[in-house]
Amino acid sequence: MSTSIALSQKDIERFWNKVKIGNFEDCWIWTASKDSDGYGTFRIGLKTFLAHRISWTMQFGDIPPKIHVCHKCDNPSCVNYNHFFLGNDQDNMNDMVKKGRSTFGRFRGKENGNSKLTEEDVLEIRNLLEKNVSLNNIAKRFSIGKRTVLDIKFRKTWYWLK
Repeated sequence: MSTSIALSQKDIERFWNKVKIGNFEDCWIWTASKDSDGYGTFRIGLKTFLAHRISWTMQFGDIPPKIHVCHKCDNPSCVNYNHFFLGNDQDNMNDMVKKGRSTFGRFRGKENGNSKLTEEDVLEIRNLLEKNVSLNNIAKRFSIGKRTVLDIKFRKTWYWLK
């Protein structure tokens, strides 16, 4: 859904009254309400919008469907439109990984607190799969789901183990 917002002059003034504006290259900090991730929120009528998306819209116009307004500065409370770029889901994820904000690959295997399996378990599961032991039997033996067994088999998870 495209962000097409009709802002009145009163909305625009109300928006900028909630921003601590610095120099052109500095982050402009949203000082009002924020969501749980630290992004500013701004209410227009009965609808709440992310403040950085409102800032982009005021400066550059509508945001195409399925497009993110990404922060170059990685500061979720920043609403300086000079710090933004548009990107799709993949662009946003690539930016996150490039800047080291992704936990992808950092906590893998038994270091990941959500893991029920050890490296030894996974190697045993692969061994059992090679011996044509059924998914059901493997899943029951390790108290995991069949989907988890398949993900191990096709190396969607634990792919780094040989």
